[in-house]
Formats: sequence, C-alpha cells, structure tokens
Amino acid sequence: MKTMGWTISQALEAWDGAVDAVSCDKVLQNEIAAVVIDSRKVVPGAVFCAIRGERFDAHDFIEEVFKAGALACIVDKKWWQQAGDQHPGRAFLVVEETLAALQSLATAYRRFLAPHVLAITGTNGKTSTKELVANVLETERAVFRTAGNLNNHIGVPLSLLAMRRPVAVAVIEMGMNHSGEIARLCEIAEPESGLITNIGHGHTEFLGGVEGVRRAKQELFDWLAARDGLAFVNADDAMVVRAAADAGVQKQLTYGFFKRAQVSAEGVHLQENGCAAFRWQGHKIQLGVPGLHNAANALAAVAVGRAFDITAEHIVSALAGPLQIGGRMRRLESAGRIIFDDTYNANPESMRAGIEHIATLHASGRRVAVLADMLELGELSEQAHKEVLDFALNAGLDAVLLYGPQMQQAAAAIGSGKLRWFAEKSELAHALKEITAAGDIILIKGSRGMQMEEIIDLLHSSKNGS
Repeated sequence: MKTMGWTISQALEAWDGAVDAVSCDKVLQNEIAAVVIDSRKVVPGAVFCAIRGERFDAHDFIEEVFKAGALACIVDKKWWQQAGDQHPGRAFLVVEETLAALQSLATAYRRFLAPHVLAITGTNGKTSTKELVANVLETERAVFRTAGNLNNHIGVPLSLLAMRRPVAVAVIEMGMNHSGEIARLCEIAEPESGLITNIGHGHTEFLGGVEGVRRAKQELFDWLAARDGLAFVNADDAMVVRAAADAGVQKQLTYGFFKRAQVSAEGVHLQENGCAAFRWQGHKIQLGVPGLHNAANALAAVAVGRAFDITAEHIVSALAGPLQIGGRMRRLESAGRIIFDDTYNANPESMRAGIEHIATLHASGRRVAVLADMLELGELSEQAHKEVLDFALNAGLDAVLLYGPQMQQAAAAIGSGKLRWFAEKSELAHALKEITAAGDIILIKGSRGMQMEEIIDLLHSSKNGS
C-alpha cells in the first residue's frame, strides 16, 4: 500500500487548529499509511479519526484499531478526559471536535500535495461527468478522482486524504442538501476551477424551490470568482449561466450544443446501442455510456480537456470508453431483458431523462419503466410526481410499474390503466417478470432512500428467469 508521503510531524505542523499530541514522540517521523474513519478499514500505519454520529460513536473502537496497527488516533477532548488514561503509551491527537479536525487535516494535505483541484457539482450528472472528465485528463496527466460518491462534508475530506503522489489534477465531486454546504466544501478542497453540470429540482424541500438550488450551487462559482478561478459554464442551462453572471465570474469557458459557446458541438443523437454521439470540431464523439443526456456531460469533459491542453485524439478516445457506475444508467441483462439500473437517485429532470432514453432506444420488445418516489422535493412533490407520470404515459411506454406512497397518490390522481402501483417490492418484481421477456427494455429508478436496487436483486435471484 502506498503511504501518504506525509509524517505525523508534517501533519501537526500544517494542521490548522488546536491539536494536543499525546505520546506521539515515537511516531512523529512515521509516514502515515492512510487516514480512515471506519475501524474496519484500519491498516498498519493508519491514523484513525473517531467521529461521533447520530447512531454511533467511533471512540468505542479505539482499542480495536490500535490492535489492528493504527499509528495514532484522533479523538475529541470529551472522550480523552473520560477514557484517555485507559490507553497508556498510545499515540493520540486530541482535538476539540473530530469531524472539524478531519476537514482541516484534509485541507492541510491538499496544500501539501498541491494538485490543481477541479470541483464538480450540479443537480444531475455529477458522478458521470466526474468520471468522463477524469478519463479525459488522465490520458495526459496524473489524475485523482473522487471514489464513488464521497461528495459530502465527510466524503470530500476523505477523498482529499486518499490522494497519493504523483497527482497533478484532483477531480473532486461535491454534493449538497442545504445552503452553505458547497461553500464549506470549497473551503476544505480549495478548488482552482469548477463545473456545475446543471441546476434543477433536486433537494428543493430544503432550499425553497429551484431558485434556492441555484443559489446553493452558485456557491462554487462564488468561490472561484473571489479567487480568479476558472468556471466551466454550461451555456445550454439558463440557471448555470445566471449563476456564473451573478457570481461575477471573470474567467470562464462556456460549452453547449444549442447556445453560442466557446466549446460548441452539434448533431447530437442517440445511436442504436443507446449511447449518444455528436460532432465537435470535425471529430465524431461516440460515447461509451448510455443515455442522450450524457452528451452534455461529455461536452463538459471536452471543455475541460481543451482547458488542460489535452489533444483532440485523446479526448475522443477517452469518451468512447464504457462507464460502469453503480446505480447510474448501468446497463445490465437478466434472462435476455435489458435493464437500465438508475437506482442511485432521482429528481424530475433525471426521471424524464431515463424515461426518454428507453422510449427512444431501438428495441425488439416492450419498454417498461419501474419508478419509485422522488424524495426531498417539499411542496413541489405532488405536482412533480404527476408530471413525471404524465411524461411516461406520453412517451409511449408499454407499462409503468410504481412503488412508494407519492407514486401511489400521483397514479390515483391520473387514473390510467398503464400505471400499476405495488405495496411490496416482491410483488412488483414478480409482476415485472410476468409481463416482460427477452428483448424487453426496463428502466428501474427512484430516490436513494427507496432502495430500488432491491428490485434488480429480486430479478436476478429468480430461478425461473422469465
């Protein structure tokens, strides 16, 4: 395992905050193998940060992590005063609050490695865009990317602390539910450039509508504008354009298919394999990821590539590769049925994109959507669910199977025979197997809290397979 190339002594010197190093003399010059918050991920030489959560307290595992080879543990003063004397000779870094300490430690390490940090946020497509951007950049640069979706106040610090030399560019995904969270993530990661994929109706329950979402996402551009950073602006999204203008961004690179932009493309269409293609500066871009909506994500990657002087040939080849991101339009097969697993999350825009994808995709059989509730929409929820179901019916799908109380309410209001609601996932999965066969295309989608990947598990576990 490659260490961080950073000693306890260097960390203490760079750390922004009050830290009391206890019994650390013998480990000061040791290189840190990793910084972890999960006791199960401790390796010899790791530093364990004991975070308190709503339903757990990682301080309960202190002795266990030392037995696993931890170099030192970051603990809070409250625990240290109560139990510190029970671990004589162990190396501790005692702080006021461990989560804040983890965040400041991540910032210190980011400064130590000093890569160019590119932040990506947006309502939809953050992870896909992050992967496409990183794939383009790593053709000619040493690149680190956020693993999975570690994109919140804990995930971003852990991502930064997972970087290892050599790293020239770090592509960091940033997510949010509330106002102020993107601003805080920027303080931790200190991005020098940034990209907002789009601005839509995600998390409107906490942000007071799409205007609130725009203001919250704009925090990335606000950060960049104040530091003369580079903003990649989706010219096709009016909300993103407005965010850049309101933030007063001076350095920006625009991209788009339909509006005048510095990086422009045309002829976007869906190929028979379900992946988008378009033309850019005489080059044909053929994506390896399904869905017409991913064309915009790919064009963002083109814009980033050009800003970093990546050759056109490398951009084209990088975008042609497949992306297998769990729960995000992942293409699966079950007994000849083609399944698009888009179960990671859902909002009105991404629901319509998924429905449109299977509706326009070439297929020999039927097209069926399995849709669950979209959460965190607040007062917009009732209308948004009705509009999604109307969209599904107008798209010409053969059947729409539903799960969740909000989908039940919307289906009852519409009253179409094509809409079938189920109280149990097992019943839905059984009905889905009954009405579909080889050659059919199925979309399975819902918010994270609905855990619709369980439908896929039930399909795969079927002994009949048909």
